[in-house]
Amino acid sequence: MSVAHPDSLVDALQALSGQRVLVDPNGANAWTLDTLQQAQVTVVEAQDPCALEKAAKNPQEIAGMQACHVRDGVAVTRFLAWFDRQVDAGERLMKLCSQTPCINSANKTINWST
Repeated sequence: MSVAHPDSLVDALQALSGQRVLVDPNGANAWTLDTLQQAQVTVVEAQDPCALEKAAKNPQEIAGMQACHVRDGVAVTRFLAWFDRQVDAGERLMKLCSQTPCINSANKTINWST
């Protein structure tokens, strides 16, 4: 495997002319497929052989995903509780969206007290 400048990608794909190239239709973009077809490459559509290996997770990765799901669940629950409080107080959604600065973009936090 080698790394090349992105500007050389067209030439590299065109150099495959006359060859068979495996392309995963779930991951390849239209430009790549068009470039290969224009170069008269025989495109073989199949699942990326690396996909299953990348999908396999070790215990640390599984624990990290579980912790992330818990954090996401807590954040969604807090947001929905905050939203319910706003609706119960008679706030209108359009007013909330346009006038309530509840999201602090500097540190990506939500102020639940507003």
